[in-house]
Amino acid sequence: MGFRAAIPAAFDYSLIVIESGEGVPPPIPAQIIAQARLAARSRVGLDAVLRGYVAGSIRMDDFILDECDGTNVQSLLRSRAVALEHLLSRVSAEYEAEQRLQNNSRDAWALERVRKLLHGEPQSSADLNYDLTLNHVGLVARGDGSKQSIAKLARSMDSRILLVEVDSETVWAWLGRRGPIHVEELQGKLTEGDPGVSVGIGEPAVAIAGWRRTHQQARVALPVALSSSTTVARYSDVCLIASAMQDTLLKSSLKELYLQPLLVGRDGGASHIQTLRAYFAAHRNRNSTASILGISRQAVSNRLRVVEERLGQSLPSCAAAIEIALRLDEAKEAAPIDATVAQETQ
Repeated sequence: MGFRAAIPAAFDYSLIVIESGEGVPPPIPAQIIAQARLAARSRVGLDAVLRGYVAGSIRMDDFILDECDGTNVQSLLRSRAVALEHLLSRVSAEYEAEQRLQNNSRDAWALERVRKLLHGEPQSSADLNYDLTLNHVGLVARGDGSKQSIAKLARSMDSRILLVEVDSETVWAWLGRRGPIHVEELQGKLTEGDPGVSVGIGEPAVAIAGWRRTHQQARVALPVALSSSTTVARYSDVCLIASAMQDTLLKSSLKELYLQPLLVGRDGGASHIQTLRAYFAAHRNRNSTASILGISRQAVSNRLRVVEERLGQSLPSCAAAIEIALRLDEAKEAAPIDATVAQETQ
């Protein structure tokens, strides 16, 4: 049902409006609704569709002015104006509803195609408009505006992009280039971006095997991003903490072994926990730790000696475990990796 078929329906509708007077506009003809949906499916712009009806309305108004006497013309024009507003509103609504349906159908198709590629099923990527032989970096983003943020990032990095929406808040994306992708630059742009969007970043990889691996890494990194104040997590920076977050036994054991023995004293161990956090933030440099805390280097050494006494171990022998325990303790509870990513990471 094309626009040509809708024109007579619109003309007849105008006549019905004129005959019915200034009451509630009559229902929009089915031909006009069908044309609005067809235009959306055919990717004809909504502006072009609406302009056609406005042009027809202007011609009808000219006809009314030429043929009607002054007594009735104002009433007729008011009726026509109300009816036109009603028609344009309904056409816009039908067009946008069909457009959403088409977009959702396309998104569902693309997501299914990507899932099959991730599972190793033979699939062509030609319809996805993305070359799997490129250098890739995988991204998984969650939050309102994720799609817009990642699309903007791809433009700023001058990269090809493959992006699929998993749900209303989550997108999977890959940036691809023939040359190298500088993840440090990418990470910096994301950190400066929308604070409402959390992003897990995979490592640079090449070809389809790398395309799968960088996505798996990004998905594993996302829970850390969701629990981090920076909201951005690169896999190589957080791989240990990301794995620990998914291991219930490891989390509880690290807390029992390396944090609970410190939670004693007048302040409940707060000063020793604070000192350890500063110590690791300062890359285990005692002078820098003292500067962060605003205390003397000797005071830092005294606190760390007490930590060693309470743990029954030297700090160098268990520093890595303590640092992970502290990071787990300050991280918010994050959802575990879902079954789908568990399958994809095997």
